[in-house]
Amino acid sequence: MAENGIDIQLRCAEPEELEDFLHVMCRVFDLPFEIAKIVFFSDPFLNNENNLVLMLNSQIVSCLTLLSLEAMIGGNEVRMGGIAGLATLPEHQRKGYAARLMNYAFEVCKERDLQFVVLDPSDINYYRKRGWFEISRSVCYELRHEEHDYVSDEIAVRSVIHDDLVEMDFLRFHQMKHSLGRVRGEINWMQIVKKRPKSKVAINETGEVVGYMLVEEDLGHVGLSKPEVPPGLVVVELYAEHTEAANALLSAIHEPGFDKIDIMGEENELATLGVRAYPPKIRTAIAPSMGRLISFQGMLNSLLSILPEITDPVKMECRFEKVIEVITLGRDCDGRLIMIDDSSLNCYHHIAGNEEGWLKVLTGYLSAEEALTMNLLSANSDYARETAISLFPARHPHMSEADRF
Repeated sequence: MAENGIDIQLRCAEPEELEDFLHVMCRVFDLPFEIAKIVFFSDPFLNNENNLVLMLNSQIVSCLTLLSLEAMIGGNEVRMGGIAGLATLPEHQRKGYAARLMNYAFEVCKERDLQFVVLDPSDINYYRKRGWFEISRSVCYELRHEEHDYVSDEIAVRSVIHDDLVEMDFLRFHQMKHSLGRVRGEINWMQIVKKRPKSKVAINETGEVVGYMLVEEDLGHVGLSKPEVPPGLVVVELYAEHTEAANALLSAIHEPGFDKIDIMGEENELATLGVRAYPPKIRTAIAPSMGRLISFQGMLNSLLSILPEITDPVKMECRFEKVIEVITLGRDCDGRLIMIDDSSLNCYHHIAGNEEGWLKVLTGYLSAEEALTMNLLSANSDYARETAISLFPARHPHMSEADRF
């Protein structure tokens, strides 16, 4: 389209434009192009259709990457978009180009039947003002060395090998059933472990994987403009079948030259594993992932099989900025929860909310009871209120650092 003699295009980058796409990212994020080029073009998931651009007179001035992913919520798969690397050339910033590209990305999400979209914000307030909402919460503990000196005769700990990946994935799936995370294929797992060679698995007496931790190195920094931080190791993901396996893993993390150990995760999950029993030196919150709801009906439909039964139909309404989606939940002849496609159905009980309320409730960031208290949802009857609370408990979601875009 042409505006005031300027040709503006929103589209996917062409294969021959990918180097120009990368040049924009490197300039904005101050990355060395030759090194970034090796990483960028060696990505097994590289697909120019995921690289969206805003063209100004045939020049890329703004770009982002949109990934089509599968997420796990409460044990069910939901189609999720992931946005990364939003960048606009400095001389073209503050002209609305990034916002236009984001709006285009939302339209692409709808075309690809994605139900919600997530990003890891560089500036939480910037995205909050533009309609993005927190959907995950994590903490980081700095643990004391002396508190996790644990020896087990039944649990052995060793480095991860390729044959462990299937069992690690199975363990993660069952441990995070009530949380939020990306579905990982074999290539994802191989990349994750390759980047973190200090990762460990816990093995029981029969050779089964009963726990694992993904470990990164933090090289620290000297005290120039910031306080000095010594080198350390960071456990970015820890799953274990029981506290004994978690303790064995944490005890195996000692390595010469690393003076501190951090562990990241969701507070409830870490407490379940016994991690909170270790007195932390420092506890800090980690920047949350943020999201937007793309399809209320699609996301709710993906979660139907994990929702409890209801007795009477209930109408649910989601108010987006420009449209309202309305659906009715009821039961089939076998008592299973279904969406009723009948606009003539006279349904008395209503649950209504805005995009923020429903996104946080469907991802489990808030329970319906919390959302009702905060006026993000409303119910017109006691039955509607009780049904909402029954359907949507809090799941305390967090996105692992290993899944960050």
